[in-house]
Amino acid sequence: SLFTHAAIWEDSSLWPQAFYCNGHVMVDAEKMSKSKGNFLTLEEAIGTYSADATRIACADSGDGLQDANFSRETAAKSILRLTTLQSWAEDMVQRLPTLRTGEPTFLDEIFANEISSAVERAHEGYSSMVY
Repeated sequence: SLFTHAAIWEDSSLWPQAFYCNGHVMVDAEKMSKSKGNFLTLEEAIGTYSADATRIACADSGDGLQDANFSRETAAKSILRLTTLQSWAEDMVQRLPTLRTGEPTFLDEIFANEISSAVERAHEGYSSMVY
């Protein structure tokens, strides 16, 4: 991976800053194995669950050196969560002209602060590859 990045980008700031290693790749808490019939490629996972749901399931599969566990249930539930989020966002875009305007209230400030804190925690997590 480092060699590929070095070949593509001369700027070393674009190269990986860290690598994560894990043990075996598990599927639903069982070691992935062709003989067990639980072998799953990324292409198959993306075809079954979508790229976004697969990313969520991979991010949720564990951190550190323990075995990574791809949960089919997590991937499947992620489809519903993503669909719900998309539906909510589309609804909010439609309702935008009817939303309240004016000076922010105290509750608006609290909400903005919570969002800012969540963004900061997410950035810290992604920066340290802890999802």
